[in-house]
Amino acid sequence: MFALRSNAGMRPHARIIVDLAVEILLSAKGEARLGRVDTVAVRLALRCLLAHCPERWPLASFWEAAGEETELNRTQGVSAAFNGILRQLRRSGAYPEYNPAEYADPDPARAATNRGRIADE
Repeated sequence: MFALRSNAGMRPHARIIVDLAVEILLSAKGEARLGRVDTVAVRLALRCLLAHCPERWPLASFWEAAGEETELNRTQGVSAAFNGILRQLRRSGAYPEYNPAEYADPDPARAATNRGRIADE
């Protein structure tokens, strides 16, 4: 059986910073379909994760994709880079293997519909 890696060995403040940075990037990933997400908050989140990612490419890719003008390039680039960032963080032990927040749909109406319920209930 494989043991789940987690950020349990990290100092509490570092664990909180990594978790918050991932939440910022997850939020930006959801907003990327609406427009550019190359914001100061995203830049700071990427900078905070730099020490925990053995390879820099997914961080740079996220930032480049966040500034794309076309929706398709932006959403696909941000999504692919986000997955790469999570993979890097998990390999380094800075982020747990499973986090329910990354599977949550940021749109509550769509999430309710996906569960087979009417969104207005």
